[in-house]
Amino acid sequence: MRDHSDSAGVTIACDIPSDIIVAPGLTGVMAIALEQPKKVPTLPRTAVFGSQQSGVVIVVTDEGERQRREVILGDADTQYVEVIDGLTPGEDVLAVPLETDLLSAP
Repeated sequence: MRDHSDSAGVTIACDIPSDIIVAPGLTGVMAIALEQPKKVPTLPRTAVFGSQQSGVVIVVTDEGERQRREVILGDADTQYVEVIDGLTPGEDVLAVPLETDLLSAP
Protein backbone atom coordinates (compact mmCIF):
# COMPACT_ATOMS: atom_id res chain seq x y z
CA MET A 1 0.00 0.00 0.00
CA ARG A 2 1.30 3.45 -0.88
CA ASP A 3 0.22 6.75 0.69
CA HIS A 4 -0.01 9.98 -1.28
CA SER A 5 -0.96 13.44 -0.03
CA ASP A 6 -2.32 16.32 -2.04
CA SER A 7 -1.59 20.00 -1.37
CA ALA A 8 -4.54 20.26 1.04
CA GLY A 9 -3.01 17.67 3.34
CA VAL A 10 -5.44 14.86 2.61
CA THR A 11 -3.93 11.39 2.75
CA ILE A 12 -5.23 8.81 0.31
CA ALA A 13 -4.20 5.18 0.42
CA CYS A 14 -4.85 2.49 -2.13
CA ASP A 15 -3.78 -1.09 -2.73
CA ILE A 16 -1.74 -1.54 -5.88
CA PRO A 17 -2.19 -4.93 -7.51
CA SER A 18 1.04 -6.94 -7.58
CA ASP A 19 0.99 -7.19 -11.39
CA ILE A 20 1.01 -3.37 -11.78
CA ILE A 21 4.38 -1.64 -12.00
CA VAL A 22 4.54 1.81 -10.43
CA ALA A 23 7.27 4.34 -9.81
CA PRO A 24 7.49 7.47 -7.66
CA GLY A 25 5.95 10.49 -9.35
CA LEU A 26 3.44 8.63 -11.49
CA THR A 27 -0.05 10.11 -11.51
CA GLY A 28 -3.36 8.34 -11.62
CA VAL A 29 -7.09 8.78 -11.33
CA MET A 30 -9.13 7.52 -8.40
CA ALA A 31 -12.91 7.61 -8.00
CA ILE A 32 -14.15 8.02 -4.45
CA ALA A 33 -17.76 7.15 -3.64
CA LEU A 34 -19.21 9.63 -1.17
CA GLU A 35 -22.48 7.78 -0.69
CA GLN A 36 -24.04 4.42 -1.45
CA PRO A 37 -25.28 4.09 -5.04
CA LYS A 38 -29.03 4.51 -5.46
CA LYS A 39 -31.17 2.14 -7.49
CA VAL A 40 -32.83 4.65 -9.80
CA PRO A 41 -33.58 4.69 -13.53
CA THR A 42 -30.72 6.12 -15.56
CA LEU A 43 -30.07 6.93 -19.19
CA PRO A 44 -26.85 7.53 -21.08
CA ARG A 45 -26.13 11.27 -21.14
CA THR A 46 -26.17 11.06 -24.93
CA ALA A 47 -29.90 10.21 -24.80
CA VAL A 48 -30.89 13.45 -23.05
CA PHE A 49 -31.03 16.98 -24.43
CA GLY A 50 -31.37 19.53 -21.69
CA SER A 51 -30.05 21.13 -18.58
CA GLN A 52 -29.03 19.97 -15.15
CA GLN A 53 -32.59 19.52 -13.85
CA SER A 54 -34.77 18.93 -16.89
CA GLY A 55 -34.40 17.56 -20.37
CA VAL A 56 -36.02 15.99 -23.40
CA VAL A 57 -35.69 12.42 -24.63
CA ILE A 58 -37.07 10.65 -27.68
CA VAL A 59 -39.29 7.69 -26.73
CA VAL A 60 -39.87 5.00 -29.35
CA THR A 61 -43.38 3.53 -29.04
CA ASP A 62 -44.34 -0.10 -29.66
CA GLU A 63 -45.56 1.02 -33.09
CA GLY A 64 -42.14 2.50 -33.90
CA GLU A 65 -43.24 6.13 -33.62
CA ARG A 66 -40.89 8.66 -32.04
CA GLN A 67 -42.23 10.99 -29.37
CA ARG A 68 -40.59 13.89 -27.54
CA ARG A 69 -40.85 13.50 -23.79
CA GLU A 70 -39.88 16.00 -21.11
CA VAL A 71 -38.08 14.44 -18.14
CA ILE A 72 -36.93 15.61 -14.72
CA LEU A 73 -33.29 14.79 -14.11
CA GLY A 74 -31.35 13.99 -10.96
CA ASP A 75 -27.69 13.28 -10.30
CA ALA A 76 -25.32 12.57 -13.17
CA ASP A 77 -21.82 11.35 -13.74
CA THR A 78 -19.70 11.44 -16.87
CA GLN A 79 -21.76 8.72 -18.59
CA TYR A 80 -25.25 8.48 -17.06
CA VAL A 81 -27.99 10.73 -15.70
CA GLU A 82 -30.79 9.81 -13.29
CA VAL A 83 -34.36 10.17 -14.55
CA ILE A 84 -36.58 11.19 -11.63
CA ASP A 85 -39.83 11.66 -13.56
CA GLY A 86 -41.22 11.53 -17.09
CA LEU A 87 -40.50 7.93 -18.11
CA THR A 88 -42.02 4.59 -17.23
CA PRO A 89 -39.61 1.68 -16.66
CA GLY A 90 -39.41 -0.40 -19.82
CA GLU A 91 -40.01 2.44 -22.28
CA ASP A 92 -37.54 2.52 -25.17
CA VAL A 93 -35.51 5.69 -25.59
CA LEU A 94 -33.12 6.61 -28.40
CA ALA A 95 -29.61 6.40 -26.97
CA VAL A 96 -28.20 8.94 -29.43
CA PRO A 97 -31.01 11.02 -30.94
CA LEU A 98 -30.29 13.42 -33.76
CA GLU A 99 -31.35 17.05 -33.78
CA THR A 100 -33.85 16.12 -36.50
CA ASP A 101 -35.48 13.65 -34.05
CA LEU A 102 -36.09 16.53 -31.65
CA LEU A 103 -37.50 18.77 -34.34
CA SER A 104 -39.75 16.21 -36.02
CA ALA A 105 -41.07 14.18 -33.07
CA PRO A 106 -44.48 15.28 -31.72
